[in-house]
Amino acid sequence: MSNPSNVAVIVPFHKGSLSRDESISLRHLNHFLGPYEKFLVIPENLSLDLQGFQKMVFPEKLFRSVQSYNYLLSKRDFYLTFKRYEYILIYQLDSLVFSDQLLHWCSQGYDYIGAPWLKEFKLPWTEGKDLVGNGGFSLRKVETFLEVLDTYEKSPRRFIPILGRLLQRVPHWIRRGRNAQARRKILSDFKKHPFGVLNWLERGNCNGEDMFWSIMVPKFSPKFKKAPPRKALSFSFEFNPRLSFQMNHKALPFGCHAWAKYDRAFWEPYLLS
Repeated sequence: MSNPSNVAVIVPFHKGSLSRDESISLRHLNHFLGPYEKFLVIPENLSLDLQGFQKMVFPEKLFRSVQSYNYLLSKRDFYLTFKRYEYILIYQLDSLVFSDQLLHWCSQGYDYIGAPWLKEFKLPWTEGKDLVGNGGFSLRKVETFLEVLDTYEKSPRRFIPILGRLLQRVPHWIRRGRNAQARRKILSDFKKHPFGVLNWLERGNCNGEDMFWSIMVPKFSPKFKKAPPRKALSFSFEFNPRLSFQMNHKALPFGCHAWAKYDRAFWEPYLLS
């Protein structure tokens, strides 16, 4: 894919003004990806305009918490809003971008790519595996995401075996409830919305929508194509950017997420003034 009109940059935001660090993030976005169509995704009760951005509003309740934001990004209506695009780049305002590689990554044909969670980082939810990846700076194929969510709605029962395996990860008092009534409750929650069941499971090892897409979806949709973890390192860093930099042959990635949270000092030499 080489057409800039087939991809849009999506910036979710819920506040009335930008912090200094968010302004830095926005500066990088406008500098490197300025020509692409950009959308500011905001609650319907927020009056905020950013030059060069179209606005897309959603119900205010979807911006009240991390959990409700996770719901928004695992919601069919969200992806329907952008169905005229082949890809969307989620760019939370704690991200940075360092070059225009967007069309290159779109041309790779992946359904999902974000900063990898590598076993070297020793993150508890990876269980010693390399996984892809973080959703805060992530590229998503809209058609595939809609197909996944459509499948949920049409055939929720096919996911019961997956839920049974997930039950092995949660506390003993929940595991004891694996009787017919408990299974019906799980199925009911699952039919309402796929991410809802993860909340029911006390969030277990899946406490973000990116974990839903990275861990859950590939279990029942083998065709869901994620970038290989080591290749995804060239797309984005998140945890341990110094180690990531070494592992990426001392090259900056296309972008990064949570730059100010995970080793701000590493990123400061690369910030645009």
